Amino acid sequence: MSAAELKNLDKNIARLKEQLANKRDTLVTIAPEEKMRLKQQIEDLRKQIRDLEREQWQGSSLLGMVQ
Repeated sequence: MSAAELKNLDKNIARLKEQLANKRDTLVTIAPEEKMRLKQQIEDLRKQIRDLEREQWQGSSLLGMVQ
């Protein structure tokens, strides 16, 4: 994985974390009937972040081996 790809992954992770923070803020003020849907979206974002962080970690490990 190239350094540019790692940088792109980092940007995507940061964007997802920002979305996650916004959804958590919304969870405090949202109507009770919407909370379950929002909690599912939060869980989906957390999974996406974990997957991208794993990919980033593996890519940086490979990049370190090449250098």
